[in-house]
Amino acid sequence: MNNITIDINGYTYTSFLSYDFYEDIEALLKTFSITLNVPEDRNLIKQGDIINVKIDNEDFLKGYIEKIEEKDEGEASIMRIQGRDILCDLVDSRIGAKIYQTPINFVELVKQVLMALNYTLSTGLNPYNKDNAISIINNYGNIDILESGDDIKHRDNDSAFELIKRCADKRRLILTSDGRSNLVINKLASKVCDTILVRFKDDELNNILNSEVDIDYSQRYYKYIVKSIVNGSGIDQNAAIDPKEEMIVTKGKENRASSLINGTGIVYDNEIRKNRILTIFKQVSSIKQANDLAQWEADIRKTQSFQYGCRVFGFRQNLEENLSINPLWKTNMLVDVQDEVRNVFGRFLIKSVRYSKNDKGTNSYLTLVNEKSYTNSLFEPIVKNIRGKRGDNAKVIIEP
Repeated sequence: MNNITIDINGYTYTSFLSYDFYEDIEALLKTFSITLNVPEDRNLIKQGDIINVKIDNEDFLKGYIEKIEEKDEGEASIMRIQGRDILCDLVDSRIGAKIYQTPINFVELVKQVLMALNYTLSTGLNPYNKDNAISIINNYGNIDILESGDDIKHRDNDSAFELIKRCADKRRLILTSDGRSNLVINKLASKVCDTILVRFKDDELNNILNSEVDIDYSQRYYKYIVKSIVNGSGIDQNAAIDPKEEMIVTKGKENRASSLINGTGIVYDNEIRKNRILTIFKQVSSIKQANDLAQWEADIRKTQSFQYGCRVFGFRQNLEENLSINPLWKTNMLVDVQDEVRNVFGRFLIKSVRYSKNDKGTNSYLTLVNEKSYTNSLFEPIVKNIRGKRGDNAKVIIEP
């Protein structure tokens, strides 16, 4: 287990001084950094080469080598190669100002953006993908159609991916790559890890090596207000808007103004002091969209206010030799935590995973956030665990 292999230009490498692979629920791209002894033939590894990374023969990352460093370390000559997922051009490129015709299916929008960047699109999965074509795999199911009010356009300085990410956020879609040049659309946190992360004082059964907690409420507010602005009306987005003017224009046929709609959305975070209020001005097309944006703002800030990090041995969830019942730690999964040392108990969402090897061994670092992060569920009943020793953690329902 925990065996890394990389293929570059037909050569397979299995011996490394160190490595670091990283994925995050908010980032489409996986990243890598690998340190190894300089090959006898330096031309075997070049910038721009495609690298295929496998963990225990499982496809994990396909990307481009973007940076190569060589240096002497003691009596050895070492090489460090760094880069990102093969979809990095989607994130880096800028198309310029461009408006897409609506209504439009999300998958079709992604296809149009990729084609604008001269990507070759293929259908179905790409297990080998020698032509480096991109497939779009929809594991989500039916996605609500994007309308004109969803702001379907690239601005002058937007990266090509910014529009895709903005629309994905509105539909609560999780975008990843699967290591085979497939762009995958997933639902949010649909699976729970079988393994529980455990750290109790003086307990030999712990699987957490070390942990840390970061709590910061400075960017959270009690009341979130999203007020509409009329596109092209000349309203200063940073200026206060009179309540009588809190209306937006919806377009009828031939782009003519047809009606005025109250565009104010309000959401509350009852964990925060009532005198903390944040007002945001956005172009929206309905009260529902304004409320959704306010909820999204509250959710993101709540997510960022609490993070729990822990380091575990290896890359997989348990010590079973049968890998079919011993999956990798992955982002966008829920996991139960019982950490007596940090006083953290409950179910959390895995936001990011860093797989690494260094002089301290082979391990994974998991960053966890509130399980309700990235959802509209801020005021649903919350399941919490009572603090206590192992075996005493009965689950109770706390009404909001």
